Amino acid sequence: MNSTPTETNTTKKHEDGYISVEKKTPKAGYNHDTFRVMYKDYDEDIDCRIAELLLEMWRFRLSTNNSCECHGHFDEIWIQFESEDDLMAFVNAIWGIQIVDDNEDYMENDEPIHKGDRPCYAPFGYSVSFDPEHYSMVLNQIKKAKEKASLAYLV
Repeated sequence: MNSTPTETNTTKKHEDGYISVEKKTPKAGYNHDTFRVMYKDYDEDIDCRIAELLLEMWRFRLSTNNSCECHGHFDEIWIQFESEDDLMAFVNAIWGIQIVDDNEDYMENDEPIHKGDRPCYAPFGYSVSFDPEHYSMVLNQIKKAKEKASLAYLV
């Protein structure tokens, strides 16, 4: 469990989370400078260009597993979510619509697939990619959805 972070000369407070003010150079095998981002149980090195977005997503109670500011051949922002529910909440926040999946013919990741005599679990993941030009819009929509959720909680 992480200790509660405090603002120092190396971190900048963002409401109830913190982002380091010093860039970290990439570790071997990684391509982008990162900031240390801290919020509740999260204490992660996040690519500089998307650090604020990830902090806002965590504050909106979206759980992520991985991210990249410049992913793949198309140089897209990429975010992997912990669950389908996190992905759907993100999509709903960005487009302001409720997407309902009433199709019962879907795959669950809790049933093993047998490979010979050994069961194994298929590694399904939930992620989005978007053009960096849309970063500001995505960040603003997450902030609006977070604020709306906070107001609804108070009522």
